[in-house]
This record gives sequence, C-alpha cells and structure tokens, in this order.
Amino acid sequence: MDSVDDLLRRMPVRPLVAQRVLESVGDPEVSLAAVATMVSMDPGLSTRLLRLANSSARAGREPTVSVERAVRMLGMQTVRAVVAAGAFPLFRDDVDLGPQGFWGHALGVAAGAATAASVLGESPEEAFTVGLLHDIGTAIQHYSDPGAHAALEAARDPATRIERERASFGADHARLGSEAVARWGFPKPLVDAIRDHHGSPGAVSRLTQAVMIGEAIAARIDDGAPTEPARPLETILGRLRIPNRPEALIRDTERRYERLVSLAETTR
Repeated sequence: MDSVDDLLRRMPVRPLVAQRVLESVGDPEVSLAAVATMVSMDPGLSTRLLRLANSSARAGREPTVSVERAVRMLGMQTVRAVVAAGAFPLFRDDVDLGPQGFWGHALGVAAGAATAASVLGESPEEAFTVGLLHDIGTAIQHYSDPGAHAALEAARDPATRIERERASFGADHARLGSEAVARWGFPKPLVDAIRDHHGSPGAVSRLTQAVMIGEAIAARIDDGAPTEPARPLETILGRLRIPNRPEALIRDTERRYERLVSLAETTR
C-alpha cells in the first residue's frame, strides 16, 4: 500500500480542470460552491483535497465525503496550492493522464449516482463524490503496471474482469481502491461504497446502491463497450423495489452530465 500511496500522489489533474480552478480561486467574486463543482469533475484533484480534509478530521474535525465541505474546510489558498501541485506534472512531455476513458466514465457514473441518490434519500453531493472515485483502483492498476492493465482492457470481457484483475494484480480494482482511501482516512461510508460497488444490490448501503445505479445508467448512455461488470438498470431497480423509472433517471443523468461537460468543455 505504500506504493499505492505514491501512485495516487502522482495521479495528475486534467489540464483544463486545473486551469479553471486556478482562475476561479483568484476571483474574489467566485463562490466556494462553484470552485467545489469544478474540483468535483476530476478524480485526482478530488482525491487529494478529500485526503487533506480528512487528515484534518483526525485532529478532531468530522470526516467528510463531500468535496464542497472539503473545500470549505481547507480554504481557497490551500485549494490553490493543491491544484498547482497536482497540475505541475502536466508540464512534462511524458505525463500519463490515466486509463483511456477513465475520466469520462467516472464523471458519467458520478452524475448517475447523484441522480439515483435523490430517489434513494441519500445526499446527491456525497453520491457524486463516491461515483467519481468508485474506480480509483483502476487508476492504481494502470499506474502500477500499464502493460498488464492494457491487456485487461483489450480483453473486453466484463463477465471475467474481476477474476482477471485478481490474477494479474492480486486484488480487484474495488478492493484496491477501498484499501487506498481507507488508508488515507476517508470516511467509512465512502470506503464501503468503493469496496462493494460490484456486490449484491440488496446487501449494500444506500450510498453504494446509488453508485451501482449510476454505473448502470452510465452503461446505457455511453456508446463504448463496457469493460467491467454492470447489472442492467432495470434489474437493479427491480431488486431494490424502486418504482421502475429508468428513462426518467437516464434523462436526469444526461442533463446533469451535460451541465458538467459544458462547464469543463471536455471529459477527456
């Protein structure tokens, strides 16, 4: 896990997100909520700020899953410093921005999870954060052994993905991600949701269910072939006895996603 810590510290921030946040924190008129929205569009940046905020929590503050609360706890100057440090590797020609499609998938699941949270009675903001970070273990696999991870992606067999990850890395991406964020002091609900997002819908927390629904929605709105297992949206809704409204959930997610993409101008 020491090597995992190092890998996540070096996970770069997307250039446009870094630029937008740095511009915003220098504007005296900008709100903390607006800065938090921009931070929330990048898994690497969200992870850094949540880690720092939850390190402060060990000194007596309450742990947080919310990126907006983390931004409020840390303040604009700290956010500026963290973003600048995360963006620094982008000046190198050989920077690796992560697995292909990782950023767009993370944002799609986050949007879907936030939509589902409203139906489940959970916090959309917290569900968005967990959705954004749910596959952080995939990034760990990519950065630790790009060749082995590329072979997993090339196979494109979702049904056997988890078993193949365990064979290649000794653990699947859900376990790797949950152990990493647990080591960093993230709140238990976030750790559990990352660990369990490929589990049985009826045996996990509501927050985890929101992520599972978000992943199912993202699979419906994404044109690319899935590389990891995702239950059909109707199956999850049926298991959870949620009134069958898949098209409404998809429409709400698409609107949320389009607003985010419009703000960021890119999901790559």
